[in-house]
Amino acid sequence: MRLYVVRHGQTQANAEHRYLGSLDPELTETGREQAVALSLELPDSIDSIVVSPLLRARQTAEILNYSFNLPVQVLDGFRERSVGVYEGLTQAEAQQFLPALWQRNITRQWAVGPPEGESIVEVVQR
Repeated sequence: MRLYVVRHGQTQANAEHRYLGSLDPELTETGREQAVALSLELPDSIDSIVVSPLLRARQTAEILNYSFNLPVQVLDGFRERSVGVYEGLTQAEAQQFLPALWQRNITRQWAVGPPEGESIVEVVQR
């Protein structure tokens, strides 16, 4: 058995280098093109597709699934980590608006997450 792990295609927030987390934007045209390009590279032996409930992931899976026509299983545990107060900000904005939090490098700590967000431990547990 082989496992293929695929990241969603580009969103506008990705293009702007923003923390995305649990925000739920759609794919950009570039993101849709990325998914189509990847779909042409996948082997014919794919027999299952599991996806996050977030729109960008579901849209990517839908494009990848076009030729497979498989049932798509949506799992909440695959949802991207919420980065709380950082969501929607660029790194420069986070550093400017939340300097004390930025100094703690909070998004890289294992057991502590950003305010209103999840720690890495919480993500692993779900």
